[in-house]
Amino acid sequence: MALATYTDLQDAVKTWLTRTGDTDLNSRVPEFITLVEAQFNRDVRHRSMEARTDLTATAGNAYITLPTDYRELRSLVVQTNPKSILSYVTPQQLDTNWPTAVTGTPSEYTIIGGEIKLGAVPSTAFTIEMTYYQTIPALSDSNTSNWMLTNHPDLYLYGTLLQAAPYLKSVEDIPIWGSFYTRGMEGLKQDATRSAFNGGPLYSRVAVFTG
Repeated sequence: MALATYTDLQDAVKTWLTRTGDTDLNSRVPEFITLVEAQFNRDVRHRSMEARTDLTATAGNAYITLPTDYRELRSLVVQTNPKSILSYVTPQQLDTNWPTAVTGTPSEYTIIGGEIKLGAVPSTAFTIEMTYYQTIPALSDSNTSNWMLTNHPDLYLYGTLLQAAPYLKSVEDIPIWGSFYTRGMEGLKQDATRSAFNGGPLYSRVAVFTG
């Protein structure tokens, strides 16, 4: 059986549970899939989740709303000439470093709720390139596939079966599906490392200071 679509996954889960004729699972299996997707978004950071977008910082406003699919930030770069990489600080440190509404080119940021807070307050409009990890698009009847299902169908299947076990009171199945899921997750993390560095060697650079 192929595992290419949302429907394929639901059918496979019921087949593996030997519950293909039981209509009581028709509404439960989508719930199990939703639960494993929540687990994915907590555990997975993969190159396929990376996205890039341009944010606009407006004059006099220290706050920028995060994208709705935001999971985790990688970098913020002010598109000045030369470009300026923003440094992360805690909310407390940002308030300490910028205790008054000093305006200028931002050099630091923090995350508060669903917003980025800048220090200094932008003195004019700035474009800021943001690189971040996106939420994995949830499967649904209208969104029938995503990169995770296409490239790692085993994780979707074993993860969904693992979520189903408590509902079915199949305690004995938890270590079975859990071991398959853990092995698949370890493989995904290795794939994330290899794909990010493309198999090339890493080099260290020694800084030389002259006085």
